[in-house]
Amino acid sequence: MYNLSLTNITKWRQYGITVLIDSYVNSDTIDIDDSDNLYICRHEHNHVEVWSNNFTEKRIVVGGNGNGSETNQLSMPTDIIVNRKNNSIIICDRGNRRIVQWSLRNTTNGNILISNIDCYKLAIDDQDYLYVSNREQHEVRRWNVKTHENILVAGGNGPGDDSTRLHQPGSIFVDKDYSVYVLDDLNIRVMKWVKGAKEGILVAGGYGEGELSIQFYYPSTIIVDDFGNLYVSDRNNYRIMRRINGASDNTIIVGGNGYGNKSNQLSHPTDFVFDRYGNIYVLNSYDFSRIQKFYIASN
Repeated sequence: MYNLSLTNITKWRQYGITVLIDSYVNSDTIDIDDSDNLYICRHEHNHVEVWSNNFTEKRIVVGGNGNGSETNQLSMPTDIIVNRKNNSIIICDRGNRRIVQWSLRNTTNGNILISNIDCYKLAIDDQDYLYVSNREQHEVRRWNVKTHENILVAGGNGPGDDSTRLHQPGSIFVDKDYSVYVLDDLNIRVMKWVKGAKEGILVAGGYGEGELSIQFYYPSTIIVDDFGNLYVSDRNNYRIMRRINGASDNTIIVGGNGYGNKSNQLSHPTDFVFDRYGNIYVLNSYDFSRIQKFYIASN
């Protein structure tokens, strides 16, 4: 994530601009680069496509050769990271049980970073350690992709809802202090694991599914800013939420106006990203699938 100067009172315009329309699904994800090119990981299409910042040109930059296990193929990918340091994309190639990296310099094949791994979502820190959520083992591990050394950083004690356990972890985020935030899917909560901790701290959720300000309903993506404020795509409540660091409940930053295709509505917001200016791109899936851009209004 960019070093954004978001504050506790940052606001966004409530009417988004539709920049792309396509048949997106819940397992599609997005990321953005320094030039505001938008990358979309298409789960069912087995490729990653990039759209130029004026959304008039699309290129397939990863995969696109059918569902398979060859080095030029993907199988049901579930997450991507645009690595700005070396101009590459890291992909959770879940169907092949591997994590691969593709150069953006016109490479037609990927490089396998980690094989034989149950991966679901990815994160990376400023030292290039890779963090991987594993839904089968209910854990998150940190990997050195050069040596393949890895350590447990969250969960790993079987499925459960106490502070030492996770239950099918999903989206993850690593902050500047190397604390790991985990979207604990089946517990409908976000847990924070400080570096080296043996148990997590409840940050948000944990009150079952619902539409109250303290609840989520199928949350899907988390992002944390430099002030420790948490942002969550609350998919089946059709809203993006923010939990101010230390607050007791969440507030809506965009959406929250019911399910639909109006410019102030969301439709199963599966993923979202901030660009370098603080604008939000939201990927909506299924019935009204599209990508909306919500401009920052005040900071």
